[in-house]
Amino acid sequence: MINRRNILISAPAALLCAHAATAQSAGVTVEEVRAVFEQRDRGTRMMAQRGLQGEGYYTGPIDGAWGPGTAEAYRKLIASPRYQRHASGWTWSREAQVIDTLLFLNSDAFL
Repeated sequence: MINRRNILISAPAALLCAHAATAQSAGVTVEEVRAVFEQRDRGTRMMAQRGLQGEGYYTGPIDGAWGPGTAEAYRKLIASPRYQRHASGWTWSREAQVIDTLLFLNSDAFL
């Protein structure tokens, strides 16, 4: 037998938890991505640029350097429906979210 009182209490709690998870995952910034980008070795930075280039977000040289082209490419990526679809469900640490953003296009997990 279903207890209606428990359902009425549980439903708002579930919505609150879902909202909190979405709020936590929203809003990775280009500045956060830049900080992580600059901490990585040149090969990883170049791999990130290749991923951005492969999806048409980046048209600059693959040099592993952060510049206006890389920044704009990450702005476009973060605004894209594909990124938003995946990032809206992220509930792990902020640092992990930023790292996943950095290498988002280099992972089969986010196809």
